[in-house]
Amino acid sequence: MNTIIFLYTILGIIILSYLIQTIKRCGWSIFSYASLYLFIFFIVAPLFSLFFLNNNQTVYKVVYFLPDQENLELVALTLLSICLGFLFYFIGYGNRVNIKIKEVSVKKIGHIKVIHVSIGFIFLLSLFGFFMYVNGFGSLDKAIANANLVRSGFYKDINKDTSHTFFFRFIFLALIPFLFFYFNKKYNNFIRFSVLITSLIIVFILYVFLSPGRQSIIDFFLILILVSIIKKNQILNYKIIILGSSIILILPIIESYFSSRSFDTLSYDVSIGQTFINEFGFPYFSLMYSIQENYDYFLFSDFISGIFGKFLPSSWSPGIKGSNYLNSYYMLGRDVKSIPPGLFAQGFYSLGLLGVILISYVTGRFFKYLDVIYRQIISLDSKLTFIYAFLITSSMIWIRTGLPANYFYNLTFLFMFLLPFFSYRIKFQ
Repeated sequence: MNTIIFLYTILGIIILSYLIQTIKRCGWSIFSYASLYLFIFFIVAPLFSLFFLNNNQTVYKVVYFLPDQENLELVALTLLSICLGFLFYFIGYGNRVNIKIKEVSVKKIGHIKVIHVSIGFIFLLSLFGFFMYVNGFGSLDKAIANANLVRSGFYKDINKDTSHTFFFRFIFLALIPFLFFYFNKKYNNFIRFSVLITSLIIVFILYVFLSPGRQSIIDFFLILILVSIIKKNQILNYKIIILGSSIILILPIIESYFSSRSFDTLSYDVSIGQTFINEFGFPYFSLMYSIQENYDYFLFSDFISGIFGKFLPSSWSPGIKGSNYLNSYYMLGRDVKSIPPGLFAQGFYSLGLLGVILISYVTGRFFKYLDVIYRQIISLDSKLTFIYAFLITSSMIWIRTGLPANYFYNLTFLFMFLLPFFSYRIKFQ
């Protein structure tokens, strides 16, 4: 086992050195930000786990079952999968390898008012979604009281009519008009102020009371900071240092709140180590379970099943259960969708080691296209930097969950992704 720890350490040093040089050379990008989370999930978490966790007795209270970390073959295969995942992710992105990425030219079309109409439509859609969702429960208090049940999937099991939960996905769109008017201060009028305040109220209720908003809250503030950093071509500033320090100090308290959904039962005895392994350890453990257990490969069926409940009603679903259900069964012993597999485990659940290679390569290549396109867009119109900042922070969702439904089929991501296309023509040469 000491050899495995040594190999993880060497791999971590190589990746971290490469990542630091990339950030120094190119600044923050979707690639570098996502790489940082890959490093935390698949280098830091394994090392932390191998040092401090044991199968039967744990230093920290882990909320899920641990795989057999004493199984040397399992641990070695997990390390091999992680090495292949990182390698093909880097190859896919095309840094320092002979991968040709098509040039992108961005040309302006139409008038900027097209974006204004789009923002107005998005704002009204978020309001409509908020009203329909809360109205379905009968009141905001009842919607908040059922937040954890909706998240875990238990709400559908104990209620006959859950059609109103479909509108939940539209509420998140309130973030877009807020960011647009927050960073476009030239619109100092009543409409801007009204949309700004209303969107902020909806986002606050959503992140604090209705959704698993730990990461959403952090990303919200990080977007505001990243816009400044990207515009000034900085790597760090005092704001991000303060935010990072605050997160480390209050993360256990935030975890306690989102577990109970109450400020009255906050527990302050949760350690940083316990919070870290619960929040950042599951992609690594999921990968171990995907290697350890016997099942039929999913063949990337999550890309099909994820459409239902996002673009199409859940009732139309062909009954294909996502990898998060199987992963949650292994880690919790219950048939729920609580624990997503993470990027590498999604690949292994889908097609073994070949699946890890494919999903890592495609992810790197996709991030390359996003970086090339949106860096050129913000060079033409810096007011749209908030879109690039959002895409940077949201890349962590794909790395963390490995679920197309949470990333590619997320309405906020799709609307934010498409918004510049209303004013620019993206031409691949």
